[in-house]
Amino acid sequence: MEGRTKLNYGNKHGLITIKDIHYMFSIINANISDEEKAIQLYSFCNDSNLINNIKLYDYLELEEINQLKKILEIYRIYEQKGLFKQLKNIYKCTLEEIALRLQKINLLNEKFSSNESDYKKIDFFLKLFASPEEFRKSYTLFIKFGKKDKRLDSAREALNNYEYLYNKLRVYELDGIIDDVRYLMSIENYQKNYSYAKFVIEYYINSSNSYKETDFFSTLGIDKDIFNYCIETIEYLDKDLYNKFLMKKEENRKTRCLKISETLTNLAYGIKNNELPNGTPFDLLEFIKRIPFKKSKNFVNELVTFLERNNPQDKDIIINYLYLNKLHLPSALAPLDIKDIYTTKNIINGKELTNEDKNNIINYLKVNNIPLVNKAYSFAKIKYLNGEIDLETTKQVAILLKKKEITLIPSK
Repeated sequence: MEGRTKLNYGNKHGLITIKDIHYMFSIINANISDEEKAIQLYSFCNDSNLINNIKLYDYLELEEINQLKKILEIYRIYEQKGLFKQLKNIYKCTLEEIALRLQKINLLNEKFSSNESDYKKIDFFLKLFASPEEFRKSYTLFIKFGKKDKRLDSAREALNNYEYLYNKLRVYELDGIIDDVRYLMSIENYQKNYSYAKFVIEYYINSSNSYKETDFFSTLGIDKDIFNYCIETIEYLDKDLYNKFLMKKEENRKTRCLKISETLTNLAYGIKNNELPNGTPFDLLEFIKRIPFKKSKNFVNELVTFLERNNPQDKDIIINYLYLNKLHLPSALAPLDIKDIYTTKNIINGKELTNEDKNNIINYLKVNNIPLVNKAYSFAKIKYLNGEIDLETTKQVAILLKKKEITLIPSK
């Protein structure tokens, strides 16, 4: 069976899609016990999230609401049988997690009972647990409460050897053997990933747009953690390439600084002249779209610091505009939840926004690369009601963008 979509997998407050509904019915209709069905259903979507989605489907008048109500009926039956209560227990983990932990300690006990070298034993251990401390925390409650629990019988021998295993691991740790094995494993991992890391860093060095970090990550289909690991790998295995990377990184820092400075100068010009230097009409949405540091937790402080160092001539006009429009408030640039937009009633000048109205406003922001944040949405609503949004062009561009939503992932 396929799991939940990337959008809402593992999120207790996630939006349940039609695909999710079909998946949940496949569990309900599967030839497995009710206990197993309860485990799979609850780990996929708890009852609170199911109820919230029923309310949302009801508000949006979606016909699939009847399927969700049928699923809720099944949840109530399982709840009456006490099947969901079993998912939370004295071990503070689900039944699936219990089974996994029992499997892991069985494997570890078997390995440590063998005649293999200490290196191989520790290498095996580190593939199961991050440290002896993680091992200890994983089984403390099992040892404390599980002596008469038959559910643990499949690993009873291993659990009886828990003290021996933990003490042995502590000796390895105090003797520095675990750190030595970690070091050797890191070298092996570096070597395995060198080709891909080299590709990423060379792409970074050769790209004229790598100073745009978000766009760079999106183009390669990676995130900051993967990028940092690639840097770490190259730093260890290829000093020449690493030095080239550092040079490019400094070049990109200067480029970003110049681009930000230019953007702020253009915004100051827009505030004074009601249009940008290229003739684009200027309003609050253009300001929100272009203002740097807006995703930072210290947005105003970072902006002021940069202006003082690089654009002192623009500081007063930009900061005054910021405060005049109350963009300094944390809520102003806070991202909005799509579900909240559709479930919140909006009445402006006596007119209640319909779902179609909200679709048009959201699409307008999207096609113009304006972030869906509180202040932008509020301002766009006013423009929409004043007839200042070209709906036909917005719809056409939105369709084109949807067709082009492709993520490039390079071959490793």
